[in-house]
Amino acid sequence: MVAALTLGLTVAAPGQSSASTQSVAAVKPSSTDTGVPPGTALKVHNGDLSITKDGTIVEGFDIKGSVYVKANNVTIKKSMIRGGPASKSQQGIVVSWWGNTNVRVEDSTIRADYPSYWQDGISGGNITATRLDISRVVDSFKIIGGNVSLTNSWLHDNAHFSPDPNQSDNQTHDDGIQVTGGKNIAISGNTIEGAHNSALMIGQGKTVANVTISNNWLGGGGCTVNVTQSGVGTPIQEMAIKNNQFGPGNYGTACPMRLPNSSPISLSANVWATTGKTATPQRF
Repeated sequence: MVAALTLGLTVAAPGQSSASTQSVAAVKPSSTDTGVPPGTALKVHNGDLSITKDGTIVEGFDIKGSVYVKANNVTIKKSMIRGGPASKSQQGIVVSWWGNTNVRVEDSTIRADYPSYWQDGISGGNITATRLDISRVVDSFKIIGGNVSLTNSWLHDNAHFSPDPNQSDNQTHDDGIQVTGGKNIAISGNTIEGAHNSALMIGQGKTVANVTISNNWLGGGGCTVNVTQSGVGTPIQEMAIKNNQFGPGNYGTACPMRLPNSSPISLSANVWATTGKTATPQRF
């Protein structure tokens, strides 16, 4: 059951504050510069948290459950969010599914205490996220709807299960980021690694458009960036993949990107991190 606690006021741990920056990372994001800042005092909250009041700020908490955002202009920062015990339906640790706008998640660690093939990290749309450390979930960030920005974050060590009854091949299809649909998506300055399926999986359950993937460090997966036109079937519009550095995938350097010829995807300055040579996509 959702909502162990519903907040009707702004909450913040005493003495905690957070800088608000959105610059692209100058160095590869890792444990040293993502997640809850060292020395942050955290107040324990047991159970799920349902946010229903516009303008709520959640700061300086150790949340032993999931966070359900059902209000506008909500900010979550300097917090550890652990998720709860596994359910028998799809769930996320931070969820924004209800059309609410201007959700911000900053300087926080999202790490499943109970990894499950049902559990993702962040799930939803209308989210601006920066300096996050996300691990031990299936999809670190599942974008459902548009208006999403992810910067300066470390997505790593995805949960992978076999058997997984959700998949026809009995293998968890875990991704760093999965895009199921939406417009205005920016993924910049992140380290995204450690997923079995792909670092970025972009499909089209609904139309996808205006996507920028830039200045990231990307690795892992069968194809590290995998773009499809399934579902909608129409070309993806206004998509750019540029200035990214690639590490090896599950099959070495065989497939840094898998891209449909029918989508006008702009490519520039994507290279292998170890050699500086162009990372050439597979086309279909």
